[in-house]
Amino acid sequence: MLVNGLYKPIVIRSSRILLYSNTNIISRQKNNIISTNIRLYSTTKEDANNNTPKSKPPLMQRIKHEVNHYVNGTKLLGYEIKISTKLLVKLVQGYELSRRESNQLRRTMGDVFRLVPFSAFVIIPFAELLLPIALKIFPNLLPSTYESITQKESKRSKLIEIRQKTSNLIHDTLEESQLLNYKNIESNENKEIFFNFFKKIYDNDAKEIFFTHDEIKKVAQLFKNDTVLDNLSRPQLMAMAKFMSLRPFGSDNILRYQIRYQLKNIINDDKIIDYEGINSLTKEELYQACVSRGLKAYGVSVQEMKNNLQIWLDLRLREKIPSVLMVLSSTFTFGGLNDGKLVEGSHLRIENSSIPNEFNRLLDLYYDGILHVLSSIPDPVYNVAKLDVAESKNVEQTQPELKLADPMKPQGKTTVTPLVKPILMKTSKIVPVTDAAATTSNKETKKDDTNKLKLQVLKEQEELIKQELEDAKKRSVKEEPISDNISLDKDDTPTVPPVPLDQTAQNALAKKK
Repeated sequence: MLVNGLYKPIVIRSSRILLYSNTNIISRQKNNIISTNIRLYSTTKEDANNNTPKSKPPLMQRIKHEVNHYVNGTKLLGYEIKISTKLLVKLVQGYELSRRESNQLRRTMGDVFRLVPFSAFVIIPFAELLLPIALKIFPNLLPSTYESITQKESKRSKLIEIRQKTSNLIHDTLEESQLLNYKNIESNENKEIFFNFFKKIYDNDAKEIFFTHDEIKKVAQLFKNDTVLDNLSRPQLMAMAKFMSLRPFGSDNILRYQIRYQLKNIINDDKIIDYEGINSLTKEELYQACVSRGLKAYGVSVQEMKNNLQIWLDLRLREKIPSVLMVLSSTFTFGGLNDGKLVEGSHLRIENSSIPNEFNRLLDLYYDGILHVLSSIPDPVYNVAKLDVAESKNVEQTQPELKLADPMKPQGKTTVTPLVKPILMKTSKIVPVTDAAATTSNKETKKDDTNKLKLQVLKEQEELIKQELEDAKKRSVKEEPISDNISLDKDDTPTVPPVPLDQTAQNALAKKK
């Protein structure tokens, strides 16, 4: 073959055409590696080796493997029952259990309750023939000690797939509504922060908008768990339940009750983990803690799981971010730092996003997720939160009125100064009010604005109730009403933390008072 004035032979090897120069040919001829002639190499042997399916082990070997698996699972179950019996006696006597001990006792009790329907296949003659069919229909029928590695891997992959789908659904449903009404915002500190935040988000003229962690934190604290959860639609509730590994069935009230109950357990578990320390958790316990909170736990290192859990505890317990917002923000941060930008085409940025530390970058990622949740919050949630912020000034206004009515202080012509710095606008200026008639007129207009906002919120709540009733009528099965008396916001009951793991041996003989 003539190429650029030089003859180059064609060598066909493994169905690929390779070109060699004359110098390479001479050197390869000396080493007896290749010649100038065309050589054809058959690829049938390699293809046959690649395409041959893996031979299954013999039937007797597979039967022995399954028998050994169930024998070892039965031994492990008996050993766990023995340990949990001692823990139960310890708990009845009044001793305190650590988090690991309480989880061990709870898991073993669940396995024992699963043995009740499983025992029917052993008692009834020839019922064990239907056991594979029952396990196919009800995979959680067996205790956790009989679960194989392949079943665990399939559950993990299925959980990741479900969370990716539900996170996309939550993103789409949250971004349906836009917040454009700001007429009822007043001028105290919380209202100014609330106003500036959402005004800044929906400013179409700005190319990039920067937020600090403090701004996002203050606005997120103005929302309440029950307020956000009560105003989410049914598709959002179902997606949120799937993301939290819950089975979404029943009416909207049942879904809210399930989510509240799960979040209540997570809140109590947060306090215990924060007290005992993240380093006291094993790898499996760390994985389960991250999975229950919607954090990425599969395919990541142990240190990254610890960083995710530590940021969750800091934002939940110290920064007082609502749990519902944390779960919704986890749908944005589920991909981790490898995904880069959270939302394509977004003009929202975190101010401290250039810090090279991995923990700080992960913290920016979580704040970015909370920012995107706040920027796409539904209208009913926004209006209820705005009403709570508007009514928060009533307590602050009673104290200046009592001070003016005090006869010990001289009463005269006073000037009213704003509580915080005024909002910077291009065409408006804030002048101190000196006329009493002007102050009364301002109070009347503010009351009118608040009443209008209350009326708007009541109408929205009435529409939501009507929609839920219509959805309930369409269902063929009648469901009993459930008493949802769980509150995620009011948790003032004093809790006694458990004994840390490193102190259990010292305090093992001390009873609770």
